[in-house]
Amino acid sequence: YDITFIVPVYNTAEYLAQCLDSIIQQDIHKEIIVINDGSTDNSDIILADYAERFPFIKVITQKNRGVSAARNLGLSQAGGRYIYFVDSDDYFFGKINFQNYITYMDQHNISILKGSIFREETQKFSIPKLPEVQKVASEIYLKQIKRPHHMEWLPSSNYLYYLCQQVFVPTLWAYLFRADYLHQNNLKFNENLTHAEDSLFMIQALTCQEFLMLETSEIFYVYRNREGSTVNTPNNPQAFFAQLNAFNAVQQYALQNDFNHASRFAVMMMGADILMDTFERLYLKYSEETKQQVNHAITVDMLTTIQLYEAASLAFRNGYFTCIEQIREAFRLVLGSPS
Repeated sequence: YDITFIVPVYNTAEYLAQCLDSIIQQDIHKEIIVINDGSTDNSDIILADYAERFPFIKVITQKNRGVSAARNLGLSQAGGRYIYFVDSDDYFFGKINFQNYITYMDQHNISILKGSIFREETQKFSIPKLPEVQKVASEIYLKQIKRPHHMEWLPSSNYLYYLCQQVFVPTLWAYLFRADYLHQNNLKFNENLTHAEDSLFMIQALTCQEFLMLETSEIFYVYRNREGSTVNTPNNPQAFFAQLNAFNAVQQYALQNDFNHASRFAVMMMGADILMDTFERLYLKYSEETKQQVNHAITVDMLTTIQLYEAASLAFRNGYFTCIEQIREAFRLVLGSPS
């Protein structure tokens, strides 16, 4: 197969048909590996129907072990030369000319391709990192100019430079990976993480070795932010601890590996983005009662990370998270230290 699409499924029956139909219409020699991760709705019935109708759809059922374990299982069974991870409540943005991209990647020995994603709830698309690609994307999607898409390839270390100039959002679903690149570097999802497992995976994929990266102005994928999905549980202290676990895993990765300064800086910045996101999206919105339950986990090391992050953001980015003042204040209250 040219591409294996890996789709973990957990209780997303109402979205499954749209998701699978959007992959089926992709005109490429493909297989779809669906991992039913212990769904309790009628996802299994829908999947059985699809598997019967389409010989290239393979359904694996396991007891509920979480999205990381499901993706890893799919990865271990994948027969495609390229891998695309899809969430079962999302779908592709129409027909993508994957054949062109793959031919180009084969010719130039490119390991990772990045497209854009469109967020259904905000009606916005993720902005490409490379200036020229960014310019073309906004001409096509914002100014509605009819023109061909633009793509550019470059060494990954150069790409990291552009990546660090903006807040790091992992958008796993915007990427197409060479399967042998993932296998050679033993890249898997951390099954101990329940949140931000995709952030750690993307950070490792982008920094574990030097490779060639391709970015295109084309939107590949539509991301749907579901109520009740793991990302959207207000006042849940477990979500805070889970995000901190991911932040700590990134810190460990940064320290344990033999990076050059630029790569280590990139990893630290991407880790700090997870920490900032944890405070902005969760902590600042918690009730006082929930804050009391998580305060013991807030450390001086985190404050140091955020101060370094702030300095680096001023130097490298035009601004940063808007809520930095509130986050500093939160640290001051918890740690009792001058911010």
